[in-house]
Amino acid sequence: MAVMLHPSSRWAYRLDMDAVMRHDMGDGGAGMVLASLAANSSDAALPGYPYGLSSADRFARVRHDEAAAFTIQLRALMGAGPRRAAGLNEQHEYLNRVVAG
Repeated sequence: MAVMLHPSSRWAYRLDMDAVMRHDMGDGGAGMVLASLAANSSDAALPGYPYGLSSADRFARVRHDEAAAFTIQLRALMGAGPRRAAGLNEQHEYLNRVVAG
């Protein structure tokens, strides 16, 4: 499903919930999961993105110099030029600016 976890969010996020778990929890349990995520998504720096995920992103981050090296390797393997769809990485670039500060 696609969710916007805060009224001020600039993006909707994809949320996958295991079908068996969702069935076992029922609609009320699934609603509680969404409410919990929404309650943790009110950071003024990035409204709509759960705070715990921004922390995990910060600790799992690949440094910019490493990312550049990986990008060069990947493009060489794919034979790809510097093409990029407009806006494809917009949210991740914004997250990088906000979380990495």
